[in-house]
Amino acid sequence: MQRKVSTKCSTCNERTVALVTIPYDTLIFHDGKHYDIHVPDLMTPKCANCGQLYFDQESSEQVNRALRAKVGLMQPDEIRQTRETLNLEPQAIAEMLCIPISIYASWEEGGFLPLRSQDRLLRLVLERPEVRQQLREMHARELTLAG
Repeated sequence: MQRKVSTKCSTCNERTVALVTIPYDTLIFHDGKHYDIHVPDLMTPKCANCGQLYFDQESSEQVNRALRAKVGLMQPDEIRQTRETLNLEPQAIAEMLCIPISIYASWEEGGFLPLRSQDRLLRLVLERPEVRQQLREMHARELTLAG
């Protein structure tokens, strides 16, 4: 599938926007720290006339993948594949972590970056059966107390 890009630049009003592959460096603030991010081959819309960059979903995902790698966070496909290997439903993980399913789903889809502390807890849940069991028991007790 080919990416659709508007060719009109909103900065200079010329019809010179096209997809380009460029090295891209930026500073991103995440979880209380600044990170220098380098994407050697960012594919993004750019105006040939004024140089304005436009970040669409695909180019934003490239930058987010680079940020996750720099910070040491799990990548979305890694989260999903690990969960599927364990035969767990997204809702089960969300309940263990006491977070809305929409937040957990956004981690798997790449739409939201977890904090480092959330990533660490997620890794424990996915890597250690005894942690999953203890969290399930805690969740069951909470349901009993609430109900």
